[in-house]
Amino acid sequence: ISKNYIRFLSGKMCTLSNSCLYNSTKEPKKKQFDFACLVKVFSKLQKMPFLVFYTTHPDKSTAEQIAQQMLKLKLAACANIFPIQSTFWWQTELHQDLEWACILKTTLALEDLLEQAIKEAHPYQTPCILRFEARANIQYEDWIYSSVQPT
Repeated sequence: ISKNYIRFLSGKMCTLSNSCLYNSTKEPKKKQFDFACLVKVFSKLQKMPFLVFYTTHPDKSTAEQIAQQMLKLKLAACANIFPIQSTFWWQTELHQDLEWACILKTTLALEDLLEQAIKEAHPYQTPCILRFEARANIQYEDWIYSSVQPT
């Protein structure tokens, strides 16, 4: 389990047994968490939630460019890009266009940074930036957390 996920867990309320505490100085009041034990406890209690971002783009090139930028910034672990047919209202007119969708996977901790980076790179005045909390098999979730570390 990655350090990013441990940071995420530290913000959550939980009850740990005294077996995850150790005395670093042999003084009764100076106890610290054994982080290896903490990781084992949490890996057995729950899977790691992550976020799936869904964005739309005017063309394949823009979708690929923004996806590559988010990956290079380590704000997303991976991107899936595919064509879609969109029908939508824009400035009182009904439009139907071929667009390109991009699905990005990231951690909960990077939600705001990823959204801001997409907004800054996106050509649309009002970009579609949806996000959904998701879960997957533990190996995939751990891979997501270990793949993103923004600079």
